[in-house]
Amino acid sequence: MTIFSGSFSASRYHIIGRKSQFKLAELNQKLKTYQARPLQLKSSKELSFGWERPSVIDPEANAETAHWDMSDCQFDEGYLMRIRIEKRKVPSALLQIVFKRKIEELSERNEGKPVSRKQRKDLLEESRLELFEQCLPNVSFADVYWHEERHEVFLFSTSKSIQIIFEELFKKTFCEHLNLSLVKVLPPLLGMSQDEWQSGAKTIDRVSHALPSELVSTSIS
Repeated sequence: MTIFSGSFSASRYHIIGRKSQFKLAELNQKLKTYQARPLQLKSSKELSFGWERPSVIDPEANAETAHWDMSDCQFDEGYLMRIRIEKRKVPSALLQIVFKRKIEELSERNEGKPVSRKQRKDLLEESRLELFEQCLPNVSFADVYWHEERHEVFLFSTSKSIQIIFEELFKKTFCEHLNLSLVKVLPPLLGMSQDEWQSGAKTIDRVSHALPSELVSTSIS
């Protein structure tokens, strides 16, 4: 369910450690390091993720190749950002078939000598990497709104796995070199007055109208 259906799922975070506004140069300092790289169909990485160029800048532009920085993410009183997540998964049954075949081939080359534990471990990793390189990635996206003045960040997902990815990426991109702490607010309404919630709802509503409908909760297989 997306925010376009009249309701939405969001995780709320609070940023601690800075009262004054950030300079764009500060925010851009580590951004390039953690931007999503061009999609690779052949890769042995099981999971990869990074910041992608917000599509609201120019929906017709190629998000993979166009240059962008935090100035392009400015929206309302904060920054509208997007995470691209690539996952590869190999069925365990297929992995076992390839693994056993490699063990048999090694045993034949060694004239029937037993395969050691280390050799088995190496063959299993070799089989895993070989299959991952032939596996197409499942690509998904997660949208983020950073309300700088309120020191709040909204992740438009309540998935635990996406929360872990977001927290790691945000901390590496911004928190570590700016001496910030990212704190998850549980439950979502904890500590919010009615006025604060109304203010936040208005901001989220504006964000929802700025985002293309397929981007808030999108998964491409």
